[in-house]
Amino acid sequence: MMNRRAMLGALVLGGLVPMSGLAASSTTLDRRTGATIQLSTEPWVLALDQPHLAAHARDYIALYAVEINIAGKRAYQLAAFLWSTVPGRTRYAGDKPVLQLRVGDRELTLDPSGRTPRDMGISQWPLKPPGRGAVMALYEVDEALLRAMSTDIGVRARAASDATLPEDVWFEVWRSGRAAFADFRSRTME
Repeated sequence: MMNRRAMLGALVLGGLVPMSGLAASSTTLDRRTGATIQLSTEPWVLALDQPHLAAHARDYIALYAVEINIAGKRAYQLAAFLWSTVPGRTRYAGDKPVLQLRVGDRELTLDPSGRTPRDMGISQWPLKPPGRGAVMALYEVDEALLRAMSTDIGVRARAASDATLPEDVWFEVWRSGRAAFADFRSRTME
């Protein structure tokens, strides 16, 4: 017979409670709603140098893959955090940022879903903002996009709602999230 401590250890190893940072993808059980949340723990981080605003100024977009599974019904999201190193520019893309993505030859304009965690069937959002003053937006996406982001296809993004950004300026990869998206794909889509 297993004691409580051994049983808790088995649950953690089995992925029923939040996992440690060993994998590039994490599974969390929302104990209040019963939903299972799978997400990439390492984001694609894209950056745009803004030297005309301040020395060493940079705007960032961090992208995470998310799957919410409620009783076998799966919904895929792309979670984006947008922030800047420039003081006072924390909401450079607005409260509801429209995001443009180029993934290989596919170009998408994504409007934020505007859904709250409760609307999505979860009690709280599991990700913490990666930067000071980061604005989070969620975008409903399909499996094909998340699969493409796990391959060698190029990824670029821009905050289309940023009125100060010319249309031909794109954020470039600052830190690749390809391995985390591949791990996410192998855990959720295969």
